[in-house]
Amino acid sequence: MSESKALARTSDEDRRLIAQIREKTGHDLVRIALVRQKMAASLNQHPRGVPMRDVLLFMLVEKELGLDSLLNQIHWIKRGDKSAHQVGIDGFRAIADRSKVYAGSEAAVFRGTLEIERSGDQPPLSVPESASVTVRKLVDGHVVSFVGVAFWTEFYPTNEKEGFMYRKMPRHMLAKDAEAQALRKAFPSQLSGLDYSPTADAITVSEAVTVADTGATRYGEIFGGQDDVDPSGRALLEQAEEDGGVDAAAESSPPSDAWTDNARLSVDAEALGIKVRTLRNNTPLEQVEAYNQQLTDQILAKQVAGV
Repeated sequence: MSESKALARTSDEDRRLIAQIREKTGHDLVRIALVRQKMAASLNQHPRGVPMRDVLLFMLVEKELGLDSLLNQIHWIKRGDKSAHQVGIDGFRAIADRSKVYAGSEAAVFRGTLEIERSGDQPPLSVPESASVTVRKLVDGHVVSFVGVAFWTEFYPTNEKEGFMYRKMPRHMLAKDAEAQALRKAFPSQLSGLDYSPTADAITVSEAVTVADTGATRYGEIFGGQDDVDPSGRALLEQAEEDGGVDAAAESSPPSDAWTDNARLSVDAEALGIKVRTLRNNTPLEQVEAYNQQLTDQILAKQVAGV
């Protein structure tokens, strides 16, 4: 489905928020749609259930921290009745690596064994009592070690869904907890204020759809009402999904026309504070093209002026 049709089915408030996201992050609609889709997958709901204001907040935090949610470095997850961003272990590692003084880490060391009960007739599960990870950092030319320790009784979550990941991969999950503690010690100024979640990594990886499943033709589903898509748009959506997503959508999408250009230019113009005139559906094509040129000139003038 084209950008223009998707945006036409988006509320004025969401159009304004989308324009803000594009202006403040530099991301296009495809990226915004994919992030919203990933947020929805983490929350186990439809993309339309994720408010665009939350998308704006999440993408601003993502940009500020220099992390990439599509690479599972930062996640949007639900805690009780609230949703918020949480950084995964890959995000912690990325932030540490950018410091240029991160000198790597050692494999986790496990100590002790606990037997935890499981539901039904399943036998008790043996899990490590604790895990420790050593992280190294260059300090004044010397390699300094920082050790993080995580105890099962302190880090095993009470949430059934998150607890499942610990029961499924007990050593892996506890090792991530320990590594996060070590990284916090080694890089307090960069990491001390960040909310870390090891389960967000596992849950997102297991539940999130792949990028190929969320191509550009899914704008209608992600940004607007799927039920309002016209038959040709629906057929294009279904065909693109059958053919494999983004690449198929790019090959199947109709060429850009004056109305598509107008929708794109209008969003860009509004992001720069330019007042945009809404054209009627029966506006002659040559008038649409002339207005597009006018918008292009105004946008260029703003950009040249550094606004």
